[in-house]
Amino acid sequence: MTTPLTITASRTGSTVHCVATGELDLSTVDELRSALLAAAQDAETLRLDLSGLGFIDTTGLGALLELHVTFVRAGVAFEIAVEEGAVRQAVQITGLSHLLTATAGGE
Repeated sequence: MTTPLTITASRTGSTVHCVATGELDLSTVDELRSALLAAAQDAETLRLDLSGLGFIDTTGLGALLELHVTFVRAGVAFEIAVEEGAVRQAVQITGLSHLLTATAGGE
C-alpha cells in the first residue's frame, strides 16, 4: 500500500519552499506535478525538499526531470534537497545531481 504523498509549500520573497513526504510513485506523481506547478507561479526559485520521502520510483524520477525542463523554460530555478539515502542516490543516478542543494533545507 502506498503511503500518501503530502506536499506543503511556503514562500519567502521570490523563493518557494516545498516539502514532500510519503511516497512518490505512479499513483502520486500527478499530485506532485500539480502542486509544484501551482506553487511556482511568480517564483524565481523553487526548492523541493524530498527528505521526507520514503520511496521514489522511476515515474517520480521522470517527473522531477520533466519539472526541471518545464521550470527552466519558465525561467524558474529548480533545486532539490534530500538527505543521504536511497532517494538521494536515485536522484543522483538519474543525472539530476546538479539540482541537489548541499543539505536538505539548505540555503
